[in-house]
Amino acid sequence: MSTTKNGNASFLEESNKVSMIATATTVILLVAAAIAGYYWGVADARSIDTKNSSGQNNGLGQLVLDSSLPTPPAPSEIYAYSGEVTSIEGKTVYLKTSVQENGVLVEKDLIIATSDNTQFSKLDITKPPVPPGATENQAEREQTIQLNEVQVGDRVIAQSNENVKEKTEFQATKIRVLATEL
Repeated sequence: MSTTKNGNASFLEESNKVSMIATATTVILLVAAAIAGYYWGVADARSIDTKNSSGQNNGLGQLVLDSSLPTPPAPSEIYAYSGEVTSIEGKTVYLKTSVQENGVLVEKDLIIATSDNTQFSKLDITKPPVPPGATENQAEREQTIQLNEVQVGDRVIAQSNENVKEKTEFQATKIRVLATEL
């Protein structure tokens, strides 16, 4: 009977050793994978930097897209901008937005004229959009507001009926305030 106990104890000791070796091997592999993933990520991050296509820093601290990476072409027409309201004077809304110009992401200040025909609404971006043709009520997600309810610091989408791609001033047909609740 003592042989069996010694045999079981010996077996348990061997099991524990194998278990410890397997655990240590797993930890080592996970650490190696994390290190490899980190360096792989750093290499990817270096492909986008603040240098122009000749490898020189553009001096403005602007993000310049690496010309070796494929980038989609800029649209030929733009009918809306999104950004942050910086000021409101009378019926004019001043907006700060970011746009891509010649592969560089730059900030752009816009002057948006409104009129009595401009529609204003507050859009709850936490609720899913209503699919086209669906019978659900959009009023649960979007409600009509007035210009005086738009505030400095609001994130908005300003829409126009004209192509505003090259413009810094335009007439808005609709301004939507992006909100997390109505």
